[in-house]
Amino acid sequence: MIPSKKFTLALFSLGAVLFSGCSGVKQTAGGGGTGGGATGTPLSVSGTVIGMTGTGLVLENNGTDDVTIKGTGTIPFTFKTNGAGVFKITVKTQPSNPAQNCSVSNGSGTTTVAVTNVQVACGIVYTVGGTLSGLAASSSITLQNNGADDLKLTTNAPFVFPSSVVAGSPYTVTISAQPTA
Repeated sequence: MIPSKKFTLALFSLGAVLFSGCSGVKQTAGGGGTGGGATGTPLSVSGTVIGMTGTGLVLENNGTDDVTIKGTGTIPFTFKTNGAGVFKITVKTQPSNPAQNCSVSNGSGTTTVAVTNVQVACGIVYTVGGTLSGLAASSSITLQNNGADDLKLTTNAPFVFPSSVVAGSPYTVTISAQPTA
């Protein structure tokens, strides 16, 4: 081969090597691929709703991420989170038709692995009320349900306490303040 052609070929080869080294494609030792470490790995917070008979139950994670629960009986649910972090599951909206009261167990903590043991238990609730009769005009009486939930009445009429009672729970209506007249 002619010396000038060898020089040109060597120069061209050197340029190609330099150009490929500056191509912007990063090479990693040990090959390519995608990582899967703990940072940014999606973790889930999940659990089960038990005793659901109503409609409209909405659960919330950290005050923003809502999940609407549909169905009856035992229903699984899942919240998605971004990597390790704090979670707090609350009931945003209680079920209705029939009215139910749901409470959360194991609903807060920090995700370092997927959480699967959140439990939401729902029970039917009933109102407590009756009819007041025999109260003198311009008089009042105060009733309580279970030692709280004061209800001041001023007329003979049907009444209902503002707080409901979960099915199967006891209730006791008492007079906390006798009639004023």
